[in-house]
Amino acid sequence: ALTTVFIFTLFVILLYTIVTIQNQKLDGVTVDLAGRQRMLIQQHMKEVLLTLQGISADYLFTRNILNQTLDALMFGGQAIMNPGSGDMVTLPPAPTQEILQELGHQKTLLAEFTQRADTFLESGSEHPGNALELKRLLALNTRLKEVANNAVKLFSRHSQDKISEMIIWESLIGLLAGFFGILMTRQVRLANRELEHEIQERSRIETALRYRIEIENL
Repeated sequence: ALTTVFIFTLFVILLYTIVTIQNQKLDGVTVDLAGRQRMLIQQHMKEVLLTLQGISADYLFTRNILNQTLDALMFGGQAIMNPGSGDMVTLPPAPTQEILQELGHQKTLLAEFTQRADTFLESGSEHPGNALELKRLLALNTRLKEVANNAVKLFSRHSQDKISEMIIWESLIGLLAGFFGILMTRQVRLANRELEHEIQERSRIETALRYRIEIENL
């Protein structure tokens, strides 16, 4: 029974560790994609400015990747892992409500930035209010990067919490298994003592009976 308990405990701990490691790999991909959002936001801003100056820049492609990745981070689904090769990865939904709210805030700011950027490009560089609109657009871009950075921190903290939770649960499982083993060992010892006492008592009775039989025979 003790061997079965310890083998089962080791199996549970091993299985839990393997599952957690697999989740950590997926969390690493998620954190990486969330971190790329910040770079894509900055790249999108530069491409908008280049387009305003008449230089060819595919800001719409970057915008589509931003929106697609953000939707995948929020609700789960496929996202582009490598824009160059087109590699895709399937992400789970946002693990906590706090992360989902932060990503929702980012989506709202991104929609506002998209609208302002399109208006900014349509007005052209010769528009009288162009300088003021550019300043607002840059400020909005800065806020958008800050929110994206907060989302990365939340994803990273959630991933670290999984490791801490695994260590705590495995420690508790080990302690429970050890306590159960000590309890069973104590019960076995008590049973052995009772058995030894019973054997000694039977031996004493058997010796007394033999002595009585010898007396009667004599």
